Amino acid sequence: MKWMGRIGILGAVLSATIFATTCARGQDDVWRRLDPENTLYIEMDRGRVIVELAPDLAPKNVEQLKRLVREGRYTNTSFYRVIENFVAQGGLEVDVEDIPALPAEFEWEMGRLDGVTPVESNDPFADKTGLYQGFALGYDSKEGREWAIHCPGVMAFARENEADSATSDFYFPIGQAPRHLDRNLTIVGRVLQGFRFIQGAYRGDRDIAGGVIGSKTLRTAIKSMAIAADLDPADRTRLEVINTSHPRFLEQLDAQRNRKGAFWHHGPTSFVDVCTVPVPVRLGN
Repeated sequence: MKWMGRIGILGAVLSATIFATTCARGQDDVWRRLDPENTLYIEMDRGRVIVELAPDLAPKNVEQLKRLVREGRYTNTSFYRVIENFVAQGGLEVDVEDIPALPAEFEWEMGRLDGVTPVESNDPFADKTGLYQGFALGYDSKEGREWAIHCPGVMAFARENEADSATSDFYFPIGQAPRHLDRNLTIVGRVLQGFRFIQGAYRGDRDIAGGVIGSKTLRTAIKSMAIAADLDPADRTRLEVINTSHPRFLEQLDAQRNRKGAFWHHGPTSFVDVCTVPVPVRLGN
């Protein structure tokens, strides 16, 4: 992994005012536009959920997800298993013979990704953590491996016990980060907008059928899913995301790491949980 900068330049709180000033100064290279080919729309009754897909992290899993979306497999499906403070799981619910099982892409060899911004070197679940295009990563220096972290709002493929058994169904962590799942399931994307629609899904009971909602009328519907590139430009939501490897972003986060001011009566810890680092999103032109 090619870490940019130094450990200790990230902060826990991002100042929206500072970034608004940055934009006013015309430094729009701080922002990057989403690639329509790797932008997923989930249409729900309450609105659109926008997910940035991560082919750099899980190329084979993302490829299959996009194929299934384009085949219309997720039209009129639902979030059928929703557990409070854990996950919202959706998709086909049953195995389909013509959908092949996927190889696990839980982790990969260190050094595959360029432009990883370091966050913390004392994480309880990893030797180091970082950000890659807004995706939280963990790193094991002894094994030379890195992986995507289960922060709230990531999209990952569900599977059976076998590592290579994921096919079509997916889930989103909707509570605290379930970091015990790291390196055990394949993360394919993360929500950039509309997460509240998933968080508002009807809950099942963890103690009854593992949270599967028995009544289909109670399940929260997925009307359709689409890849942005397949839609008319007028029907796309043009989003831009902060470039998490940009020096300006690092400067502002460094300034926020050790928070000061009249509000603080006991100095906050300088430890940064990578899942709490804000990665702002804005509407583009």
